[in-house]
Amino acid sequence: MPPLYLALAFGGIALATAPAPALSIVQEFHTKGPVTRALLPMAVLDDIVAIVVFFTVNSFIAKTVSGGAVPLYMIPVMILLPHSGVSLVFTGIVCSVLTGPEPDLTVIVKGTIAAAAVINEIIAVLAAKKGFELAGEINAA
Repeated sequence: MPPLYLALAFGGIALATAPAPALSIVQEFHTKGPVTRALLPMAVLDDIVAIVVFFTVNSFIAKTVSGGAVPLYMIPVMILLPHSGVSLVFTGIVCSVLTGPEPDLTVIVKGTIAAAAVINEIIAVLAAKKGFELAGEINAA
């Protein structure tokens, strides 16, 4: 049975989302309305929550598997990362923590996140477009 911290790692990575699919729909279809206005502030809030949760989880994992912890100076570095690649960077950090003590789990994390990233991008574009259609904001500009 995989350890609990593996599930926490996936949860911490999954929180990092990118608004790129929704923003591309906004640009392509010239959306306008309350959903469009709420999009950017919600994306920023989502990133802040994802960064806090991820580093809390990763510190727990580092302490559990190796007795170490993630240094605090890494948190501002993560805030400056490009938005769309945050979950992939989070994956790299988790894999670097697990490589020594749990190399088999590293392979599981890499494969799962790679597959999820591809599926997520496809679903995100379709869901974003449908959301803007349901809100009546497509071609409203």
